[in-house]
Amino acid sequence: MVKTLAGKDEMNIDQLLCEDRSNEKPFDTYFVCMICASVVKPTPKKCEKCDSLFCNDCLSLWKKRGSEKCPGGCGQNPMVGVDLTRLERRTINKLAFNCPECKEDVYYE
Repeated sequence: MVKTLAGKDEMNIDQLLCEDRSNEKPFDTYFVCMICASVVKPTPKKCEKCDSLFCNDCLSLWKKRGSEKCPGGCGQNPMVGVDLTRLERRTINKLAFNCPECKEDVYYE
């Protein structure tokens, strides 16, 4: 533990980053649309409550079919779709994805 100026014990960054994260889902699955199961298309939305991601077009079609519930499973009704944060957008823009058609790595941008 590290003492702060306020005198409270806090974990330092090494302790936070070295925790066992084996029970978490793989990082790349965070950018999969919960409706079409593909990498989210540009301008994705996420559920305000559960942070599930959706292609904007998939979410529009979902709502046109008459469902207002979150397709990610949290049950928020009506689901409020919000934009990704700046950090989420920057992260996805730097990821390489394997294109199933050309078999090459492609970038999101």
